[in-house]
Amino acid sequence: DTGMVQDSTHEEIISNLRSNLTQDVPSYMIPAVFIPVGNFPLSATGKVDRRQLRAIGESMDLAAFAKFNAAQNETHIPLTLREKQLRRLWCSVLKIDESLIAVDDNFLQKAGDSNAAMKLVTVARGEGLSLSIANVLKYPRLQDMAQVVETLENSQIHEIMPFELLSNHVDLNQALREAAALCNVQVDRIQDMFPCTPLQEGLISLSAKREGDYIMQYMLELRLECDIERLDEAWAAVVAKTPILRTRIVNITGQGLVQVVLDEQWTTLPTQGISLSQAKNQKHEF
Repeated sequence: DTGMVQDSTHEEIISNLRSNLTQDVPSYMIPAVFIPVGNFPLSATGKVDRRQLRAIGESMDLAAFAKFNAAQNETHIPLTLREKQLRRLWCSVLKIDESLIAVDDNFLQKAGDSNAAMKLVTVARGEGLSLSIANVLKYPRLQDMAQVVETLENSQIHEIMPFELLSNHVDLNQALREAAALCNVQVDRIQDMFPCTPLQEGLISLSAKREGDYIMQYMLELRLECDIERLDEAWAAVVAKTPILRTRIVNITGQGLVQVVLDEQWTTLPTQGISLSQAKNQKHEF
């Protein structure tokens, strides 16, 4: 008999199996669900018939998998209000019944992938919960996720104000004047300044030694029917909404390399009457 079975003995075996696997292999290598069968189907040569085993799994829908998984977890532990709220959100995203989710269940093992994680974050925010995709993936167990949500929700997030990340030893007015001169703009055009990351500093240093190694340029050929005016307006809107596209890196006395965010408009460079190769090699003053 190769039919699926489920009893208390199997649940105990599976519980011990999960516990041992957790100690020996990464979480992503632990099966999402274990399906007990009466006997392994055998081929004519006496080997395990993997095709029949695969057919057993393929015959089950998501709800059936969830039912097996729920039976293999601690369904008897009462849920907190936050856990109940999260369980309801899980069900709305995964399209399964609440009775199939226990406090120890794993979102990823309930067929929750990265897309489902993004949906979960969206619906959670709709209910005033602070939840990130990173936390969904890092704390996939219902109980753990509920604790992270509460921690994030109760913590006060400090809003970093412009220029706040600069060193306290730096004279802000002097730094602004120096940055404005290096960027060839008025001081009031500078919206923010903050230190470069170590990676950025390293790449800048390497670029100075080997010009062009860490500079990337994309050139796209537009279709003839492309509305250039609308494209220009669209890209100007993107630049206005994306500070990194208005950021320059300069060296400030007493601070070192900093990122300078400017309030500047998108500029279209005249390139009519020249070839693509000529435009690519053409240098422009900013």
